[in-house]
Order: sequence, then structure tokens, then C-alpha cells
Amino acid sequence: MVSKQLNKDMFKKKHQAVAVLSMVRNSCEILNDSIGYFAELPQHCSLKSFLDHEDKKVYINEHCKLKYHLNTGIQDKVAINVTDEENQYIINFYYCNDTAIYIYCVDMISESTIFLDVKEQVDEFDGVGGRQSLTNIMVMLCKNGFFDYDVEKDIITFYKDFFMSKPYSVLTTQECLERRIIDKDVEVFQDFVDSMRNGEVSIFDFRLLAPTGKAPWVSVLYDITFKDGKPVKAYGIVKDIDAEVKYRFRSERDLLTGCYNKVTAEDLITDLLKGNFVQGTCYLLLIDIDNFKSINDNLGHAYGDLILTTLAERLTEIFREVDIVARIGGDEFLVFLKNFKLETVLADRLDKIISAFNNTYSDGTTTYEISASIGVACYPRDGDTFKQLSKKADIAMYNAKRHGKNQYAIYDSKLDIDSVEAHITRFETIKRNSGQFIDVKICFSIFQMLYDSHDINDSINQAFEAISKLFQIDRCYVMRLDPKTNMFFHQHEWCKEGIPHSNAEPVSFEYAKVIIDKYDEKGIGLFTTDKGVEGIFEEDNTKSMLNCSIKKGNNINLVIGYDKCTETSEWEPKTINSLVFLSKIIGVYLVGRQIEGGK
Repeated sequence: MVSKQLNKDMFKKKHQAVAVLSMVRNSCEILNDSIGYFAELPQHCSLKSFLDHEDKKVYINEHCKLKYHLNTGIQDKVAINVTDEENQYIINFYYCNDTAIYIYCVDMISESTIFLDVKEQVDEFDGVGGRQSLTNIMVMLCKNGFFDYDVEKDIITFYKDFFMSKPYSVLTTQECLERRIIDKDVEVFQDFVDSMRNGEVSIFDFRLLAPTGKAPWVSVLYDITFKDGKPVKAYGIVKDIDAEVKYRFRSERDLLTGCYNKVTAEDLITDLLKGNFVQGTCYLLLIDIDNFKSINDNLGHAYGDLILTTLAERLTEIFREVDIVARIGGDEFLVFLKNFKLETVLADRLDKIISAFNNTYSDGTTTYEISASIGVACYPRDGDTFKQLSKKADIAMYNAKRHGKNQYAIYDSKLDIDSVEAHITRFETIKRNSGQFIDVKICFSIFQMLYDSHDINDSINQAFEAISKLFQIDRCYVMRLDPKTNMFFHQHEWCKEGIPHSNAEPVSFEYAKVIIDKYDEKGIGLFTTDKGVEGIFEEDNTKSMLNCSIKKGNNINLVIGYDKCTETSEWEPKTINSLVFLSKIIGVYLVGRQIEGGK
């Protein structure tokens, strides 16, 4: 509370911008403004105009808005932080009881600004005691509440005011755990306490139980003072991030399961690895649901969604709050275990996943079994980036599938990688279509190209030429099955200059079955070696090829193929997904034209 003898010059001298707010006159007077903070306001204006101006800038929770403080007559000093597009400001406002006036003081702050001793100023006001120094971080960051932690006494004291003069809760860390921390956040809170005890500065997010029974998300940020090289006390901010977390949840989460989505998971893991936030062994797990397509095909997508939701809940329950659990594809999950020290505990968690995912479902006549194939990569042993770890986990996962599914495999450099990659001619990766990207702009352009043309041959050739340039494809073709003769013949083929045409002679279904049997359950085949198809690769001078089958009813009607003839290069997931999607567009277009033509 400000003394009765109000000295406006004192405020003008100490602050860059000062306004006097009168509750009685419902008015505002700008005393000085050397930083242009009040530039949009006249020197004299109504209190309402001032409050509307400020509450557009001030972001705190609803109970900390200026209107709340002023209209309820709170007679405390309040300090808040405001950030606009260019600058940060520290705002202090004080109440003068006898005249019902608030003094509103604004100062611009920068990274070099230090408010380490506020005692000199607060001693000039009646009823306010000095307190210890505040650290940079307490002034730089947005305010909602403050705390200090006495390392020796193991006591946390919470304050509502900037000057930490009025504690409202004093608890030991054990009492905090019992009274203020929900069960799911116990490990995070314990990490927070351990970090302060060890003299380590970090940021922790958890839910803090309020007397009302609500548990909003908060972020705690702090600095530490040392004596004789040992941490003795921590000072910090308790920032209300509940609204931010809820918004972030909607934008960062998979809408069906509530797990992180693929993009967010990759960003979070990358930030952890780059920011040196991991101090021990970490593990990246890729989990693929075996035989999930049979669920969607036979029991329906709604039932499949229910199963995915259930599996996601079980997966989340197995791991800690600090671990990252994400759904990165239609039937694939990712888990990142941060600072996971014991491999015996890892094995236990992996066994729990296998058990949770191994289920049988029935439609009344047929049973369908699903399970999990899990690949594990270890940081830093197998890599120190998300890309390196995910690639190793992917190899391990396919190794688990190769050896019978329903199991996990930990990456080992001794794995026969070539054998693993060659074995995946069924092309399991396409099942993860929803978790990867397609080039939407290109797909839309090809779609327009086809449906704007009246000449089938011309439109298909134009589409194939565009696809060749965009994805470095040497040969594109369409083979159609004649149901009367049960023979495949080339309906369309386009070759890059210098690339010979493939054997154009019709082939029997039985001959083509050698390749078709190697397609995955979605009718997709990726061949990166000639194993099993040596004659075809040699005959057509092919290094690798991607085949996409299009069905008419229950039978294959078309096979759309893409060959690389000049070099053996890796097929990127985005390229594969885009070509599969484009094949569906081309297939629907051709089948539709067949129907129009009465074929």
C-alpha cells in the first residue's frame, strides 16, 4: 500500500512510463511516457479506455486481469510482464488507500535488464518490507505466482506477489507430493525437486492441485543461489499454462487417440536431442500392429478406430508422463523413452506392449488376431538424431516381422540389413500411409490434367511424363487384365528418352502371379532387388520397381508400374505414397473411361 503522501515525481523519476488511475473519478492521467507505451492513449482518458487498452496486451489468467484487480479493490502491489511484437515490459502498480488511486508504472526490459534488489524502492512505501534479490529469469518471464525452495530444509514456499512478501502456502516437498501433485505427475515433480537439489536449472511442466479441486497445468522456471559451491536456495516462477497446454493438445495430438501426432513427436524428440535435455540412455520404439487391415476390412473402420483408441490408452498407461507416445500412422505408434537407465525395465515394458496388443476379435463366424511387432533403437549408441534412431528402429521392427511378428527386436549392427530390406517386398510401409505425407499439389495437378483432357492416350502420356520428371522415374506403364483371356497386356507405356520399352507381349495371369503374390495386402509391391523376379528385371533392364494394383470388384483389373532403370536409388516414403495415390487417381480415371466406353 502506498503511503498517504503520494509523491508522483518519485514514480516519474524511477519509471519510464507512469499513469495515475482514479477509482473515484473513473479516470486516467498519463504522467510520463518516454518509451511510447501509452502512445495510443490521450494524456487524460476514462478508466474504461485505459483498461481496454491494457487488457489487450496483458496475458495472464482471467483472475489476474487488470479489471479483476482494480474492480475488486485489491490493495496489494502487483507485478506482471507484457510482451508485444517487439518489446517486453515489466509493469508494477500500487494502491493508495486514502484516495483510491493506483499508480501504474511501466519499464521496458531486455536481456541485459537486471532487477536484483528492489528493497530501495519498496522501503519508500508504507507497509512493505524488503526481500532478497530476484533473479533475471523471475523478471524476464510471464508472472502468475512465485516460489522459493530451501534446499537444506526441503521446504517450498509459494507466494502470490512479485516481492515474495506474503506466502500463502509453505510445504515440504513430501507434503507437496501428497497434497498438490496428481499421481501422473509425481515423477516429473520429483525430477523438478532433484534438479534444484543438484543445482541444475531447467523447466518443468506439471499439474498443480488447487484448493478448488482443479489441477491446472503450470510451468515452473527458476534460478539457484549457491554458497561454498553448493545450492542453498532456488527462486522461481509458477506460470499458468493451462490454456496453452489445452490449445497445444488440440493442435499437436492425433484426433482419434489423443497421442502426439507424427510431426509433433519428431519435433519434440529433435528438440530434446539438440538441446542436451537428455543425460542418459534413451530408447526409440516403433510399434506396428500386425494384421490390422483384416480388422478394418472385415469388422469395419469404426470398429478398427475403437481398437486403436483402446490400444493407445493401454500404451499410455505403460509409460511415464515424461515419455513421448505418438501415433505416426494408421496402425503404427512411436514411443520415446527419456533417460531410461535399466534395460531390464525396458524389457518389462516391451513385454507389456506385446501383451497389450495381442488380441483376438470375432464377427461371429471368423476370428481375427492382431499383435505388435516392435523395433527398438538406443540413444546414443545407435544415433544422436531422430532420423538416425527412427531408421534403426525401423530396421529392427521389420526384423521382428520377419521372424514371425508378435515380438520385439533391438537394433544391432550385426543385423543382415540387406536381407531385411530385400525381404520387405510385401511393402509393409504403405500401411502407414496416413502417417506419411503425399505431395498434394502434384497429385491435384495430375488429377486436373487427366480430367481436363478428352484423349485418354494423350492425357496418360502427359501424366506419366510429369511423374517421371518429378520423381525420377524411367518407365511408367499400365497393364490391364482381360477377364476373357486371363491375360495381361500393356494398355499404356511411357519411357524416358534413351530407355527401351519393356516387353510388350501379353502375359498370362499365372506368369504375372509370381510378382502379384509378393504384393502386400493393399495390392502394392516394391522391388528393390531382383530376388524372386530375376527374369523380369533382366528382361526389362530394371533396377527397381513399384507396382500398384487397381481392383474392379474383387479382382485385379489394372497394374500401374514405375521402373527405375539407370540406377538403384532409395524410394523415399513421400515418393512412394504420392505414386500410390496417383496410381489410384489414374486407375479410377481409366476404369471410369472403360465403363463409359462399354468395355
